[in-house]
Amino acid sequence: MPLVDVLMPLGALPVPLVQRAVASILGQSLADLRLFVIDDGASAPCLAWLEQLASADRRVKTIVTTTPGIVGALTAALAHGQAPLVARMDADDEATPWRLEQQVRLLQDRPQLDLVSSPVYLEGAAQAGWVRHVAWSNRLLTPEAHASERFVDAPVVHPTVLMRREAFERWGGYRQGPFAEDYELWLRAMASGAQLAKIAAPGLMWNRRTATLTASSSRYSPVAMLQLRARYLAQELGRRGGRFVVWGAGESGRRLLRELEAHGSVPESVYDIDPRKIGRTVRGHRVLSADQLGSSRPWRSGVTVVTAVAAPGARYLIGASLSEHGARMGADWLPAA
Repeated sequence: MPLVDVLMPLGALPVPLVQRAVASILGQSLADLRLFVIDDGASAPCLAWLEQLASADRRVKTIVTTTPGIVGALTAALAHGQAPLVARMDADDEATPWRLEQQVRLLQDRPQLDLVSSPVYLEGAAQAGWVRHVAWSNRLLTPEAHASERFVDAPVVHPTVLMRREAFERWGGYRQGPFAEDYELWLRAMASGAQLAKIAAPGLMWNRRTATLTASSSRYSPVAMLQLRARYLAQELGRRGGRFVVWGAGESGRRLLRELEAHGSVPESVYDIDPRKIGRTVRGHRVLSADQLGSSRPWRSGVTVVTAVAAPGARYLIGASLSEHGARMGADWLPAA
């Protein structure tokens, strides 16, 4: 039995792109692996090449799934594997040569970790949003950083993941629904106390073409992502006693308030730093000055501060202000947008 099962769903991609991805896995410095390639709409030439490769390299296994979509593909592959560690890979990405070796070493050195991913290099995307997302995700290395900022966006790039099979099964595996299956799993795992970390070096060339599932599926739309974040944020706030305030009376704050209220979570007050918003009413709450938040320090009484701002850099300025008043990210305040 190999140490690592690598799961690679394969849709309609050009053969050279798939060859690059497969070669980057089979050429890993860690050779004790098996690669499951799941046919989820692959072309005939691509499948023919894979069959030829599998006859020459026993580590390659091809699987045909009867349930279309990434969740069905991954579930089918998981049923065929038994390795104690499960890795993800996408067929249009390229893994760096020492990715799996470094990830396995980190899991072995730190048995309290359940999942190890990696920073990524960005390929094929010029949009500022992707650049900001990668810069943000890449700096989250520790379990504390992942947990503290998990309600901002998905803190882990799915095809970089290596996780313990036992932990994955304990979390309940991938779920099908109107949400991003990977982000939902990370939120569910961390809600149960799972510890996520990253190796320091980038482990993947992450291909962000305009036709990616992330860009085209409604499951990854801004509305779907917000609804998913709000559901798990409401659960976390309930676990903390249910008392919280929101810093952010702009559009991002109003959207988050609406979704939280749908789950029965209502803030005690709303704050903002913009003088044009102070004194106005947002969803029944009179907007108070951020200076009042700093002076009252509600976290000392068990009230969590949730920040909800979208402007680039604003979250870090708010964090600096809260830190100056003694609030600790993750414990006293949670960024959510």
